Amino acid sequence: MNITDVLTQFAATGGVGPLRPLAALGDITAKLGPPQDVGRVASKRHWPHWYRYGDVTLEVCRCQVVNRVRIDTYRDTVTVPTEAGRLTTLRARAAYGPLEAALAAKGIIWTTVLESDVGCTTEIELPDEVTIHFTFVGNSPVAGPEGLPVHGAQAQEFTHACGPAKPDDQNPDC
Repeated sequence: MNITDVLTQFAATGGVGPLRPLAALGDITAKLGPPQDVGRVASKRHWPHWYRYGDVTLEVCRCQVVNRVRIDTYRDTVTVPTEAGRLTTLRARAAYGPLEAALAAKGIIWTTVLESDVGCTTEIELPDEVTIHFTFVGNSPVAGPEGLPVHGAQAQEFTHACGPAKPDDQNPDC
């Protein structure tokens, strides 16, 4: 397994193994063990909350459903969970051109949704209303995106909505 394999799976499914939008945190914990608690998304509210497995961050809502999954790939290495529940560290050397080719080989096509003189963001929409974004950033202006490194990837769902907090809710501050 290499980082291009991980990012290709991410583009196809919105996740890394069981870490995907709309997954229940309890199901994930049963497979991978407890995550690292990273903290609150907003300082005055407990929910949504961030959790992490290696370099994969989950945004989890009050009802313990994953809203967003993010992979940070801007360092030299990236640590991701395997299906066996272990963390593995990979070289984080992925670039626009080779990743685009790997995705095209699987029939996955992205569209560019944001361009600047130092990078771009691409988008893939999955059938289950999950949207994937890949961000590519260079250190200087570029003529084209082909050699830009992957800065990060994010999958977000747009269908789930927690109901209002109930008086007996153990987490009413969402």
